[in-house]
Amino acid sequence: MLYDVIVGLRPVVDALNRLGVRHMLTGPIATGIHGIGRLPLDVEIVAALSDDQAHALDAALHPDYARIAPAKLLRCDIQMPITVRQARPSRPSQVAFGRAWMVVLDQATNFTAAVAAPEDTILDLLPALAARPIPGSQLWYDVQSVLKVQGDALDLDYLRTTAESAGLGAVLHTLLGQRDTVPLSWDCPLDAEARWLAHVRRLTPTERFTLDRYDMAEARVVVAGVYG
Repeated sequence: MLYDVIVGLRPVVDALNRLGVRHMLTGPIATGIHGIGRLPLDVEIVAALSDDQAHALDAALHPDYARIAPAKLLRCDIQMPITVRQARPSRPSQVAFGRAWMVVLDQATNFTAAVAAPEDTILDLLPALAARPIPGSQLWYDVQSVLKVQGDALDLDYLRTTAESAGLGAVLHTLLGQRDTVPLSWDCPLDAEARWLAHVRRLTPTERFTLDRYDMAEARVVVAGVYG
């Protein structure tokens, strides 16, 4: 079977929904939706999983998926790794779950998933950047692409306050200071298959939607409609 992000992702999301577990996509999928898209070679999910629910998730996904690390599953037939991190019970995580976007990732099958909001996508990556603050790394580009593409639409007060409370204010301050030095269209490798992110539909609480069209070549965002 060909490597297919949706094929690997959908059963996990469906299983989490059946278990009633709050969750949201983060990592490359979220940065691809909110910033400059690239083909995600793995998937990251943050979930409010109890230990019992984690065991139930493994049972629901067997035998197509195997647990290869405490927070990592593997879709066996396409060798696709999926990280499912257990969210710590805390007010910041509950706020982040409440702010998540509901996005149709595959319009052909109406596959809908919760995706971390742009600000929470950035916040989720700050600890890794604090550990390895390397300008020009893929992680750095991913975060800078969200900062650049979202621009004035970002809730900077929420971003700064949450980063400060997590002890990551200095990392965020550095990233914000660098974003004006990053061109919108840098030399970033984009696989043609990354265009599966080119048309995503964000659902509003009233089930209305807008179409976010991401122009991969020019790295611009064209928003049709108004967010509800």
